[in-house]
Amino acid sequence: MAERPTDRIPAQTAKRPSYPVLLRGSSSHGGHEAEATGAVHDDGVDVEGVGDVELGRFVWVDIGIPGGDVRALGEVVRRDPLQLALEIRFKHLFPDARRRLYTALAR
Repeated sequence: MAERPTDRIPAQTAKRPSYPVLLRGSSSHGGHEAEATGAVHDDGVDVEGVGDVELGRFVWVDIGIPGGDVRALGEVVRRDPLQLALEIRFKHLFPDARRRLYTALAR
């Protein structure tokens, strides 16, 4: 089946700040890790260049924002094997982490 433009994960843009991210898969998937840069938005992160690391459906996402890392539990909602990219939606952020992340995004 031909790829449709709407199937692709949105490319990182100047509108979304990029931060270093560390993705940690669940132990049931071998506990693999992948480092990349992610375009962070209010409800998740779009990550490119993660290769073919099998992380599983749920991942811990450590985002390197100014002032210290923020950890979120994320769900991989879309994979793009052509771009080696993932779209991850936040499932849980602790209140303090949410406040620090939103403050960083507002800058």
